[in-house]
Amino acid sequence: MSGRELVTVTGGLRARANASWPLVTLEVNHDSIKLGPTWRALGFFVPVYSSRIADIRSIELVRGVMGSRGIKFVFGRDVQARHRWGWGLLWPKSRQSVIFWTRRADLERVVEALPRELIRTNLRRIWLG
Repeated sequence: MSGRELVTVTGGLRARANASWPLVTLEVNHDSIKLGPTWRALGFFVPVYSSRIADIRSIELVRGVMGSRGIKFVFGRDVQARHRWGWGLLWPKSRQSVIFWTRRADLERVVEALPRELIRTNLRRIWLG
């Protein structure tokens, strides 16, 4: 993935708790991903999950029951959430997987920026609610 540009898209996050679109931003870099609040003030409500690409075991493309599309990141080890004080403390402290959902055009940009060998393309239907 060397030489690829940083991709930043807005969407929602599901990690036991939910944050709706556009409260979450996914940043994909050549060696890492970061999911966090779109605006700094949202840090009160939404934690930050970040991981090195090397620590991602698989990436699954998923579809919600209402047609929304997302990406499920499955990590080789639990990813730790960074919280600010506030409602963000209600989110799980660590997760084995998180789901980021966004618009179809943004999803395609993210998929292009991720390593192909990690992506599972069979769309599973799940509740993204």
